[in-house]
Amino acid sequence: MENALQRSPKISKLTCGVCSNVGGEDGDRLSNLPEPIVHHIFSFLETIDVVRVSAVSRKWRYLWLSIPYLNFNIQNIWSNPLERWSLQTTNEKFKDFVNWVLLFQNGSLSIHRFRLSCLNRVDDYTLYKWIAVVARRNVQVLDLDIISDEPIKLPRSLVTCESLVSLKLDFGNREYQGVLNLPTCAGFSWLKSLDLQHVDVLDYNLFREFLSSCPLLENLYMKECFFHNFSSLDISTTSLKYLTVDEFLLSEPKGLRSCKVICESLEALKLHFGREIDKCVLKLPPT
Repeated sequence: MENALQRSPKISKLTCGVCSNVGGEDGDRLSNLPEPIVHHIFSFLETIDVVRVSAVSRKWRYLWLSIPYLNFNIQNIWSNPLERWSLQTTNEKFKDFVNWVLLFQNGSLSIHRFRLSCLNRVDDYTLYKWIAVVARRNVQVLDLDIISDEPIKLPRSLVTCESLVSLKLDFGNREYQGVLNLPTCAGFSWLKSLDLQHVDVLDYNLFREFLSSCPLLENLYMKECFFHNFSSLDISTTSLKYLTVDEFLLSEPKGLRSCKVICESLEALKLHFGREIDKCVLKLPPT
């Protein structure tokens, strides 16, 4: 692993419009902007493209070392990678690139947003190492789009991360939901937004405790999640302002049959179960 971290992965030629114009008049105008504005502009790019820009501009040679927005997507680094390599080789090359960036960036630099779209193989702890790194670097927004061969757990380093205010977990699609092992320890004391998509949740009690351990949670969005062996969904929190339940995937023959929402600070509510349930109890703020 150490050798993989230290070697620089081969980066293909520039493909983005920003990169191709970096040496012209537009590039000069960008170079004269304050660094926070430059960082904001490049926050919309994949990290691979930020690295490519750094490779062709002297002024931005070290830009990728200081940018606090990191976007890694295994599908966007190379064109048609599976035509050149196997899936395993593509995944290893992707891990090399992410490791390389995280190793050489300034470790004391706080990360404003970390977006990651990748595979997680059995007994491969790379994902958890990356999460631990960004947690130590005070990540504020974490967006994980993961296809995993095994259940994913939220490590203690993330649960206790006091800088985290927004967490998005997307573990598949309508046909496949990845299993989320919820933490057993209290945490997420500053989390304000939680987005769960295509997630399979196994434990009813842990889910309730998980929500109650987020005292500042204001936004909860759940789309096409599967609540395994749940008979009832209970969402009770005093801080929640925005709640979206978008088409739960219900197990047969037993499954989610009722829903109870007790949120006295709620300002917006959307409930779409995708099929009929027996009972829905709402306790909302007085109008």
